[in-house]
Amino acid sequence: ATGSVAAVAVNVGGLSGAQTFIYGTAGQFFVTNSTVRANGELVITNGGLRGALLVQLGGKLLLNGVSGNLQLYTFALTNQGTVTWSNGSLSIGGSNSEITYVTNSGLWQITGNANMNYGGGGRSLFLNSGTLRKLTGVGTTGINGFDVLNSPSGVVDVLSGTLQFSAFQTNVLSGTYTATSPGILEFRGNNLEAGATNSGSGLIQFTSGTLLLRTNNLPGLKLVGGDVYIVGPNTFQLAGAITNLTLDGA
Repeated sequence: ATGSVAAVAVNVGGLSGAQTFIYGTAGQFFVTNSTVRANGELVITNGGLRGALLVQLGGKLLLNGVSGNLQLYTFALTNQGTVTWSNGSLSIGGSNSEITYVTNSGLWQITGNANMNYGGGGRSLFLNSGTLRKLTGVGTTGINGFDVLNSPSGVVDVLSGTLQFSAFQTNVLSGTYTATSPGILEFRGNNLEAGATNSGSGLIQFTSGTLLLRTNNLPGLKLVGGDVYIVGPNTFQLAGAITNLTLDGA
């Protein structure tokens, strides 16, 4: 087929063995009520995705834009398995008020240096209660125009290169952030502190934009640029009094 393809339901993955479905045409793949089951793998090499898709535990989704940009427009993805983003920039959102909505409770791993960019529409969201990891790629991966809401159980992990967040509206910093040298984790744009912890031998830094502190500073996060605001006057540290806060250029 050529151009955009629509399917009422696509289910990939059998009871045993391994089943792979590859989509490589130029237009978006429009799926509804579709599932990648255990033992199944959906590979997107061109075009992109639209509609709704569930990746179950043991299922795999590979975003491998060998021809460049992949469009994730008006797309809802629930990932309980493994999403691997290896090649090609991702354009997210859509037209008018359309959005891209990702709920990740599994593993979303990045093995390249491409960017995720705003492609129009409303506020697209990435809700992470699983693991978002930059595994390989020595360059920079930017998540731009996509607000990442990291829940208390969510983990953001950088093992190689730089993972850079630039919020569309506001990123919510909860859960766990780690960077292992030479990995770098960088925050830009508007960011709201929600009790996150930062650790690792790599570098974690806020470089530009606005950081809103509600209850505490974020140990392990270097404040090297941008503006820092205390927005919880009765909740920050000691009843609103600053007991410890280090600015390294912010």
